[in-house]
Amino acid sequence: MKQISIVIGLIVSVMIVSMTIMALEEKSSKETELNRAVATAVKQTVKASCGKNKEINSNDDMINFCMNNIAYNVSGTSDYEIEVMSVDYKEGMLDIIVTEKYTNVVGKEKNITIRKAAIYG
Repeated sequence: MKQISIVIGLIVSVMIVSMTIMALEEKSSKETELNRAVATAVKQTVKASCGKNKEINSNDDMINFCMNNIAYNVSGTSDYEIEVMSVDYKEGMLDIIVTEKYTNVVGKEKNITIRKAAIYG
């Protein structure tokens, strides 16, 4: 009987430790993915606004171009909130904050926020 309770205690401990590690790894991978996606989208958008083949002709075009790039570069079923801090297509400047809202392994709602700015001159 004593051995059974020790085995059950060990199994519960292993499960708790493994769920903690999974939750930490999930947050780290989501942060990395979002950071890369937003950085790539901002860089491509600013380059497109000032390049030789000027694809962007207004601030709204620049915002839409960036949002499409972010949507293309992220994977998963998280909700994303994009806040534009400043934009100027003539000067090639874009500053945005992207917040990803997801549910972790344990079932808690979590947020990751990334801010990226770029000026192309």
